[in-house]
Amino acid sequence: MKSRILILLAIFSLFTFPMLRGVFADSTAPTISNVDYSPRIPTAEDLVTVTASVVDTESGVSFVALFYSANAGAWHIVSMNKTSGSTYSAVIPKFSSGTVVQFKVLSQDNAGNAAWSSVVSYTVTAYVSSMGVLFFILVLVIIVASGAVSTLLVLTVKPRPKPKVIGSCPTCGHDITSEAAFCPNCGKKIG
Repeated sequence: MKSRILILLAIFSLFTFPMLRGVFADSTAPTISNVDYSPRIPTAEDLVTVTASVVDTESGVSFVALFYSANAGAWHIVSMNKTSGSTYSAVIPKFSSGTVVQFKVLSQDNAGNAAWSSVVSYTVTAYVSSMGVLFFILVLVIIVASGAVSTLLVLTVKPRPKPKVIGSCPTCGHDITSEAAFCPNCGKKIG
């Protein structure tokens, strides 16, 4: 009778506690890959979404967390949520322009094995609105167009021919041209 009970308990444990066998035998940490962030060039107006693929084929993933730091300051922790398949994501808040943000991902499996991703960093850029870009392009077009027009004017305007000398002033002897009504030297009326 005792041997039957022991056999039944053994069979029962094979079907009831298979996950526990894996937990006690699991000594492999989860695998973290494809760590990425979006947008790729964050501005001061952007929340940054971090994604990572985390897999543990032994005991399963227990949790995934995002650690981030601004300008080499204290590390902050945000829980990463499973979005699909083996992909987890979390959001880093907005930071001012020029801030250097570093982040890394931590994962732990159900057996307590942990893994870290390598550290990734980005620098927050100045916010440029689309209207600002359009204004800049408009100003640039105006400058280029005005330069082209002034170049055309210089190339198409021919210099006036030098007036022909027709005589000299009777008062001071200065040369008088065909266009002169008065002597350019003494101001005496010609003619």
